[in-house]
Amino acid sequence: MLTEPLLRQLATFTPTAEERVALAKYTDDPSELARADAFMIEAMAVQIMKIDRYEQRLQAMNFRKTFEERFADIDNAVEAVHRASTDLQKSRTFPKILEVILMMGNYMNGQGFRGNAQAIKIHSINRLIDTKAEDGKTTLLHFLATVLENKFPDLLTFMDELVSLGDARQVAFTELNLEYNEMSMRITEIVTELQQHYDKKKSTSPDDAFGTTAKARFEVLGQRYEEMKEIYERVVALYGEDAKAMSPHEFFNIFHTFILSFKRVQRENQEKLEREERMERRKKAEEERAQQLAQQRAQQEKDAKDDMGDDKGVMDSLLESLRKGTDSEASKRKRAARTTAATNPDANSAGSASGKGKAMLSVGGNNDASRRISVSIRTRELLKEVSTAGFDDIDTAASGSLRGSARRRMERRKASDGQS
Repeated sequence: MLTEPLLRQLATFTPTAEERVALAKYTDDPSELARADAFMIEAMAVQIMKIDRYEQRLQAMNFRKTFEERFADIDNAVEAVHRASTDLQKSRTFPKILEVILMMGNYMNGQGFRGNAQAIKIHSINRLIDTKAEDGKTTLLHFLATVLENKFPDLLTFMDELVSLGDARQVAFTELNLEYNEMSMRITEIVTELQQHYDKKKSTSPDDAFGTTAKARFEVLGQRYEEMKEIYERVVALYGEDAKAMSPHEFFNIFHTFILSFKRVQRENQEKLEREERMERRKKAEEERAQQLAQQRAQQEKDAKDDMGDDKGVMDSLLESLRKGTDSEASKRKRAARTTAATNPDANSAGSASGKGKAMLSVGGNNDASRRISVSIRTRELLKEVSTAGFDDIDTAASGSLRGSARRRMERRKASDGQS
């Protein structure tokens, strides 16, 4: 099977015109040549020279082997440039983005000689990334992305409208033109070769059908190729450039680079926004914790003051209870004295003269001392009851105050826990 590498190798053995003249006289008697040259004449040169139009046939066969791949390369390149030119020409959003860029530039330049520009060079859109703010990180392109996202979100579809420009930027017109012209020339040569040398042959050459088919397909490709060049020239002129001076690679790469840069700053803007939101949430949480701690401290201070007031009330109740207890003890002694006098009148009358003055003296002179002794005794009794039985077993006003104080403290603690 004749493969492309084999055909290329066979082509290297094709004798040149000079070699044919030099070797022609030895074709009848190869023994006259040197032994090393005899092999060449017998095996290769002589046999090759005997084949009619060997070189032309070999070139045609090689072209047939490579035709489909080369045709597809040209067709894909033409389609890429044609589609990208059409998409860019019909884009609704990108011209408006250029208007926003122009407006931003005029605003920044103010009243200077650049402050009233009517248009911009298309390649200048990739300089936005070089204009930086004071922080050295935020660029004019970051600002443009923010403006479009907040004010003109419908214009962000320009990236979808111009997605085809990525393939077109890989097309180099110089190489495309060379390849197209060479294939056109090869097809013409094959068709001419068939017409001039094989029309009168009984057997048709295999290249005959190929030549006819290849010519028809290439004519269709040629029409699309010319259409591609026309629409490309129009869209380049639309953006103020010269198609003869700017190849598709250079022209479409301007837009492709801008789209890549725009996507990057969009991502950076989003990351910055997320960082700021996290910092804001963290700050808010810290403020809430600080507020809760302040409220807890204030509640604790209030509870401490209330506890002090409750303790003071308890002490007041204890003192009041002690005073009441002292009065009752004095009353009990008076009642006991009256009872004794009623049941023993003789003893009372016998000593009334001498004892009356003493009794009056005792009652009057020792009243304060007795009261102090009674208070001391009652206090010890209350403290003993508290330490042994607890507050719940003391049936006095003081025990009620103690229970109320404890209950109020418990309620305040529950309310404080519920708020926190």
